[in-house]
Amino acid sequence: MLGWPGSDWGDDPAEHPPIRAEWRTLPIEARHTFTHFHLRLTVKTALVPMDRAPSRGMFVEPDAFDPNDLPTVMRKAFAVTKDS
Repeated sequence: MLGWPGSDWGDDPAEHPPIRAEWRTLPIEARHTFTHFHLRLTVKTALVPMDRAPSRGMFVEPDAFDPNDLPTVMRKAFAVTKDS
């Protein structure tokens, strides 16, 4: 499933960035409600050259990326980046 790199969901998530970069924490959380819990995501962004390989996952070329391919919770995180 297409998504963003992240930590395990929990009360005290550990940070495990997928690539070395200058990460910036956005001032707005992405929020999503599942049937049995509410999720609040801290969203971080970084500019990374496309020729750098992440330690896990893979990058999608910009022309191949469509936010509509993301699950709803990941689209909400993407929307936060557009609002900041």
